[in-house]
Amino acid sequence: MSEWRPSNTLVAPIAAIWLVAACAGPSTGTVTAVDAGSDAAAATPADAAVTDAGPNAPCGDGNWVAAEQCDDGNSVSGDGCSATCAMEAVWPAELLDDWAALMHDVSKLDVGAMALSTYVVWGPRALPLVLDPDGRVVMAAARHGSGRAVVLSHEGWLLTPEPADDRKQLLNNALTWLAHGVAKPTVGLHPNWSSLAKTLKSMGFTVVVRNPEQLTDIAVWIGPTMFDYTPAQAAQLTAFRAAGGGTLLAGLAWWWAQTHANVAEQYPGNWLLEGTGLTYTDGYASGLLAPATTPPSPLAHAGRALQALLAHAQGEPLLSKPEMKQAVAAAASASASRNSSHATTAAARAAKAQADALVAQRD
Repeated sequence: MSEWRPSNTLVAPIAAIWLVAACAGPSTGTVTAVDAGSDAAAATPADAAVTDAGPNAPCGDGNWVAAEQCDDGNSVSGDGCSATCAMEAVWPAELLDDWAALMHDVSKLDVGAMALSTYVVWGPRALPLVLDPDGRVVMAAARHGSGRAVVLSHEGWLLTPEPADDRKQLLNNALTWLAHGVAKPTVGLHPNWSSLAKTLKSMGFTVVVRNPEQLTDIAVWIGPTMFDYTPAQAAQLTAFRAAGGGTLLAGLAWWWAQTHANVAEQYPGNWLLEGTGLTYTDGYASGLLAPATTPPSPLAHAGRALQALLAHAQGEPLLSKPEMKQAVAAAASASASRNSSHATTAAARAAKAQADALVAQRD
């Protein structure tokens, strides 16, 4: 029997929703650049800023604009961003290097019975780091402009003084990566998390307590996502990152959602993630994790999952049933992205309906 494949009439609506609602280039919002700090290392070519160069900027010039899903500065396919600036269902080499640096010597993560937040990973320079047993993303990272972001799904990742697992190794890896490879950078710490200073100092880091308005002379800022940031503070933090700084964020969007509506648009953590291609959802996952020894499948990334579905619909390469379900779940989730002003409830419902139709037909 030949392998089942979805019809283009089912896949095409998801593609349209994705391209318009979740992956049509970066936000067009403007933020004011700030000093990224004296410890922030000079950006490498791979960290070149993703900028809005206008709607007619050519594909392959390195400027990610609204008409493109990605733009890696070349006209080569097969490297994660195609010659036509469409995402591909493979990881770019720089993101594989990022995963290796962030997960180096991290083999055990046991945060017990914590209910962890989950994310949509959709930007061209974003990647999932750790999944729960059901394939939900519970830790992720991204390059943003000349800077970098790491987002954790629970404050407990950071605020447990002496964890029995590899969280300290993960923290050391994250801070070094966020500082562009600078060992033991100067770290700014949100005032509410001053208790973390003792742990960081014991690891050899220089720590200063800083509000979001005080971002000079630090390489990395650490803070909660579940906090009443003002729009101006969020803009300061995203501009700090885009200019070369690093942000390490953690928080519980699902908990916030118990008393608030519209996580995608209104959760403060999603304001802080503007420009990263990462978005908190109101879902939650198990705290029992087993980090893999290789990066997660590109099918955990919403945009790359969609490209795999489209290729499957056209006959090559074909996805297995588990791969199909993973890809459908990731692609459908993208329509809820806060980072695109076009993401609407109607688009989310339409994507979910098409995804359910794909799985039903596959079953």
